[in-house]
Amino acid sequence: MNRFLIPLVISLMLRLSADFLPSVDLTGALSSSPESVYASINGSGQSLVVADYTDGSDYYLVYSLYQSGTWTSGNILAPSTQYNAGISSPALNASGNAFVSWVQQNAGVFQIVVSFFNGTSWSTPQVVSGAQDIDTFAPVAYNDAGQAIVTWAQGGDVYASVYNGSSWSGPVTVTSTSNNYSTVSSLNNNGNVLLIWVQYVSPYDQVYYATYDFQTDIWSSPAALTTSMENHYNATAALNNSNQGVAVWQESSSNNSVVASIYNGSTWGTTTLISSNMPTTSQFPALALNDSGEAVVVWQFVPSSGNSSTQAIIYNSGSWGALETISDSNNSTNATSVAINNLGNAIAVWNQDYTINTHSANHSAHASTYNGSSWLSVSPTDTTIVFTPEVAPNTVNDSYYSSSVAMNNSGDAVVAWYLYDGTNYYVQASTNYATTTPLPPGRVFGGQERNKLPFQTQHFNQIQWSPSPSSFAVGYRIYRDGVLVATVQSPLYIDNSIVLNQSYVYEVASIDASGNQSSSVSLTISP
Repeated sequence: MNRFLIPLVISLMLRLSADFLPSVDLTGALSSSPESVYASINGSGQSLVVADYTDGSDYYLVYSLYQSGTWTSGNILAPSTQYNAGISSPALNASGNAFVSWVQQNAGVFQIVVSFFNGTSWSTPQVVSGAQDIDTFAPVAYNDAGQAIVTWAQGGDVYASVYNGSSWSGPVTVTSTSNNYSTVSSLNNNGNVLLIWVQYVSPYDQVYYATYDFQTDIWSSPAALTTSMENHYNATAALNNSNQGVAVWQESSSNNSVVASIYNGSTWGTTTLISSNMPTTSQFPALALNDSGEAVVVWQFVPSSGNSSTQAIIYNSGSWGALETISDSNNSTNATSVAINNLGNAIAVWNQDYTINTHSANHSAHASTYNGSSWLSVSPTDTTIVFTPEVAPNTVNDSYYSSSVAMNNSGDAVVAWYLYDGTNYYVQASTNYATTTPLPPGRVFGGQERNKLPFQTQHFNQIQWSPSPSSFAVGYRIYRDGVLVATVQSPLYIDNSIVLNQSYVYEVASIDASGNQSSSVSLTISP
């Protein structure tokens, strides 16, 4: 297992109310397990998957990009015998640009390296950490304004490097109090950063935080979030575009429990126990937060006896809701992950040991969705199961590992997993959308033009439009006075069959690969 990151896994895009499409193999058969595989999604439905693995001699960092209904794959950097691993979740913004970070061994020193994706190709990798071995690091965070940040622990201190839209800063010391580790940073579109980490303050591990503002280029002084006489760990945090935040962590006293605190942009609220207070273990919390301040937390619940399950709780309108078990309790679960969008819809995913038709698989990938008021139940026949073990006896050894999910505000989501069939490993993906039709094109404009020829003048109407923001739009239908006259791929149409001194009404609609059509935008051209 990777020494720097807990491996997550592969990509699936879904809609909240629909079945999943058959998975697509992105890598072919791999002889060894991916060290880490992650996915990200932006508002227009583009998805980016990154993975790292080794064939025993060379190290590979690969990616797959989903847009316009198809996947394209390639290398982030050329296969190398030099150690490259610990790749982080890709940070994909609204422009289709992305950053990804990983750990690379240079001259015996483990350093953080980043590469920028411009929508077509990856930049030359750049080292952003110092000349000493890093201890742990957080995935790169990247916003729609083009700003980015990477944080890490090194020699017991906490450091950061920020990207201002054109270049990376050198390493900046956030705290030099030593005994710090496990940084987690969240960056919103306004350039505000919330950073938390764990610091050993004898005799306990405590959670600390600091904030950063890109506009002022100032870090706040580190401050403690916890002071109770017990250990605190597995901390995570999220910051939304309204500068509201949530921090969640695990603490151990007589039992292991999950607690949370709400951040209003300047101060933290009272620490709240959100898991069961019974003599049980609640561990590995995952957190998501939307711009309305609604949060969802999921974790693995391990009773004193019997099988574990996945539990969830929602924060809304200033209070935490009821604790719910969203998986069945017949088989152990782990590797929880969750996403929520601005509509209040959420998706949680986890791994689960499962038996179907008397055949048992090591792991299967499961999910449950939250529609804004309730979680959907999970059963062996429920469509909310992402992927159950194959029923056929010759495929019962398949195991699915899933622990990453992301979702945009349209309800398009990305779940990450990889498959082991007993012999080889596969990075896979499947796609679906919350909307069955693409979004319409943008503003349409144009007018009547003419070409002066030697013996006549040719008149024609020319129209152009802004492309559809939906990445799965593959073309456009053009209607003239309500009649379909053309289907084109590019945002330009020339109508040569016009009558002089006559007005025409043109409508343009986007279509996807299945022929689903958006609403139209119109333009009237008069003589």
